[in-house]
Amino acid sequence: RPTKGAGVGWTWGVYGNQFAFRVGGGSQVAAQVKGKPLALGVWQHVAATYDATAKVATLYVQGQPVASAPAIPKPGLSFEPLRIGREDVDGKAPFLGQIAWLHLSKAIRYSGAFTPALTASADAQSIGYWPMKAGSGTVVTDLSGNGHHGTATASGMWTVTAPGCLPGPACGDGAKADWEACDDGNLLFGDGCDAACKPEVPPGGGLVG
Repeated sequence: RPTKGAGVGWTWGVYGNQFAFRVGGGSQVAAQVKGKPLALGVWQHVAATYDATAKVATLYVQGQPVASAPAIPKPGLSFEPLRIGREDVDGKAPFLGQIAWLHLSKAIRYSGAFTPALTASADAQSIGYWPMKAGSGTVVTDLSGNGHHGTATASGMWTVTAPGCLPGPACGDGAKADWEACDDGNLLFGDGCDAACKPEVPPGGGLVG
């Protein structure tokens, strides 16, 4: 979202067990396109396209178009970092599941039913391509060549390091961001603030000896 808390910006994600594209969020959803319910416990290929000229968004699940909607507004430019695993800086709508890879493209790749690829690779139309084979604290390299690297953290935050940009706030850096309940400058447990920047003392938590 370009402005924290405002009902602008795009989110792609799972809402009510349905893959969805949204403009805005929370109680300020301006428009959304939802697909059919997703099966749990199995890998699935999900994709979405947005035609900026026609203002049409289309969702695909397992290579099949499942929903489309016109008049989806295009949000303005944003200096906010891309967040993977959370809807916004306050930690709303955390993603519960696994992601094998994420591919962002400046070209519309699908116009109808297609056979999902088992793997992805970057090309000249790629904005970013991240194989998400990372655990907590592991740097994930953008293989598109654009250099938008990130760090996957246990808190579900994605800290972006792009050319000419500074890393975003991260748990354990000693600077309390607005999405953090605490930040004591480390990722240790048992010292009052855990590795997800959540308190380990009442009322927000309980210190374990």
